[in-house]
Amino acid sequence: MVLEVWLLLSFMVYYKVITKRDLIPDNRLTIVSITVVVILSAIKYFVFEHQNRWKEYVEEFTKLPKKKNRIGTLIVWLIVLFILGNLVFSFFLLRQIDWTLYR
Repeated sequence: MVLEVWLLLSFMVYYKVITKRDLIPDNRLTIVSITVVVILSAIKYFVFEHQNRWKEYVEEFTKLPKKKNRIGTLIVWLIVLFILGNLVFSFFLLRQIDWTLYR
């Protein structure tokens, strides 16, 4: 869920960098943030936790051959690094803007 929040945050930052304005006004940011977290949590609950569905996923992945499991692990780590790098890069772009010109 943290990766999803980081990805959404980086998209919000890209929007701000491109348009030079906030996607969500400051007075509604808290409400929207809480709503997004609740929705993501509900989705995660029904996909994984409800009726112990996570056990099915674990069993399915333990049946995979070792080589396929390593390739999958590598792909997951690359996705994690991409999302983290994307977030850092979006904040770097945000920092490069001279905001005094847009006030």
